[in-house]
Amino acid sequence: MDKEFSRKIIFFNFFYSLVMICYHANAEVHFANVTLSGSLADCVMSGINQVFTRQAGTYFFMMLSAFLLYRDITPDNMAGKVKRRFKTLLIPWILWNLIGVAANHPFERSAKEIAGGFVMSRFCEQLWFVEALLLFLILLPVFVRVLRVRVVGELVVVSLFAIGYLGFPGIRLLPVFPSEKAFNEVMRMLVHLPIYSLGAYLGLNWPEAVVKETYRGKYHTAAMAGAVLVVVFSYLPMENFLSNTCFMLRPAALWVICGKSFFMWEPKWWMQLSFYVYAIHNFILYLTGKCVRLSGIFARQYASQTVSVGFALLWRICMAAVAFGLALLSAAVLMKFMPKFYELLSGGRAPGMYQDKR
Repeated sequence: MDKEFSRKIIFFNFFYSLVMICYHANAEVHFANVTLSGSLADCVMSGINQVFTRQAGTYFFMMLSAFLLYRDITPDNMAGKVKRRFKTLLIPWILWNLIGVAANHPFERSAKEIAGGFVMSRFCEQLWFVEALLLFLILLPVFVRVLRVRVVGELVVVSLFAIGYLGFPGIRLLPVFPSEKAFNEVMRMLVHLPIYSLGAYLGLNWPEAVVKETYRGKYHTAAMAGAVLVVVFSYLPMENFLSNTCFMLRPAALWVICGKSFFMWEPKWWMQLSFYVYAIHNFILYLTGKCVRLSGIFARQYASQTVSVGFALLWRICMAAVAFGLALLSAAVLMKFMPKFYELLSGGRAPGMYQDKR
């Protein structure tokens, strides 16, 4: 993997980690409602707030994870790749959910409740997509065999996008869901299967085109125009197959627009902690909100009073900045004093792991 491509991965992982933190740092979690006065300034701030609430970060993580898994897979290295992927996903998923169990009053919960919450990643909810990636590993032999077949592979990917838009009809009828919550958890994973299949398809059929960005040569104008249109349509307030598909493809479009030639600088160490930051940020946001509540600063407003959209945007940005700073601080402390534990928590994802090792 060349250096520019590695740096591009680091930047996009970093960018979408920040986006996800801003997404979860929502003022409506703490206050009763966010009001909009109708002024121009309020409308602008509301638009910015809506950008944070309608983001596609997990779709990028899914697509990239699938591409990296499938891009150089062969019968000889398949078992080794699956074993490494399983290890780097399962160990941190277990550890972060154990931390979540310990932080969520375990002695006040039944063993059945703890087991159910653990299986559905409710104690570290932000890592539900890691659980999905583990389950999608089951499809690896099928994807390798099917997605490489010309025409068939393309039809499978398109069909999954169409079926996903329709909500995977028939799934609800299966007698395997003990509750509505369990059904919603499964559906949250399944709606990401189309973009995962696209990443797998690109990794199996077009790995060099993606890594070397050959589409920026002969097809530069068409690729840029198509990518810009996808981004524009992804933000339109419509509910149809086109807008839904463009929303999922927005990270891929931004990837195309931002060529790897832009990433000539060496990324800082803190830009390479995306998995750890993503895993811990919800815990930090929860504790930070708890501390603000206990301080009494917003005693009258909390859970009872509406706030302006300007306050909501400022709250989101400040809470996200605090969470990001505390996440980096905790990572630095762990890497210095407990490096093995940090390695386990991050699934071995340490600074430098994406760097060229040739």
